[in-house]
Amino acid sequence: MLIANSDQIVNYQKENFKYLTNLTNVDAIVWTFNDVHPKWSFVRTNSRGFITEVAEKKPISNIATWGIYWYRKGKDFVNYANQMIAKNIRVNNEFYIAPVYNEMIQAGGKIIPFYVNEMH
Repeated sequence: MLIANSDQIVNYQKENFKYLTNLTNVDAIVWTFNDVHPKWSFVRTNSRGFITEVAEKKPISNIATWGIYWYRKGKDFVNYANQMIAKNIRVNNEFYIAPVYNEMIQAGGKIIPFYVNEMH
């Protein structure tokens, strides 16, 4: 399942993304770029390249997200989004998509960044 915002156009390498979606040890992918402006959401990665934390509107690294999120199984997104909502985890009194990944991480999910640096 791919979730994408509708306010930008992103140029990306289709074959690179397809390769990542075929990795069997990956449950989800976050499209990322380098930035530190607090209008974005951000990810932190470990030495193996897996995402260990996601923060909305709070620069925890210089790896920002585009607002494009891929889940191997759509039911995982629904499950973890429901968990986040039940915990009432909000930013600026709103629910956001990116923090749903923290629920997946806590459950042992494997999430990786997909670096894309060209946006219009």
